[in-house]
Amino acid sequence: MKEANSMKQIKAKRATPESFRKYGVVTRLTDNTCFQGEGWKCWMTDGDCMDQPAHFGMTYVKTYPPYSVTAMERHTKTRELMVCGNDRPIVVALAASDPAGHAQAEDVEAFILEPGEILVIDKGIWHDACRALDCATHYYFFSLETDEPAVFQPLDNGPVEIVL
Repeated sequence: MKEANSMKQIKAKRATPESFRKYGVVTRLTDNTCFQGEGWKCWMTDGDCMDQPAHFGMTYVKTYPPYSVTAMERHTKTRELMVCGNDRPIVVALAASDPAGHAQAEDVEAFILEPGEILVIDKGIWHDACRALDCATHYYFFSLETDEPAVFQPLDNGPVEIVL
């Protein structure tokens, strides 16, 4: 009798500057200088986040851990910025696999972003769409228009299951 394949589980962890270093940069905007006026406060990044002007996008997600990652995309010509801006945390799975091939299941890590945190994913880093942590939410992203289409490729030796 053939033994059932067991799916690799990846435990999502907090995204910190140290834990996220091999993928890019994570920033808590509220740690930066606050500008304020009557009834409002504003924070922004200290420096440039993208390589050139970018499009702004919003994604609605209602999938949360545990969930399976079967495919990832990557951008070899630009970085991508993801923003956790709603009231709910989000989870993102990434892999620092060779960008010339496919993402490898053994390279997958998952990170939790809290509201007000942003990720700037380096060129060539494989990533899945962000998912909700515990209930439906939105997240935001900036992406550049290039001649490189965003195509999700199957995860080699996958899928992997993201858990908390």
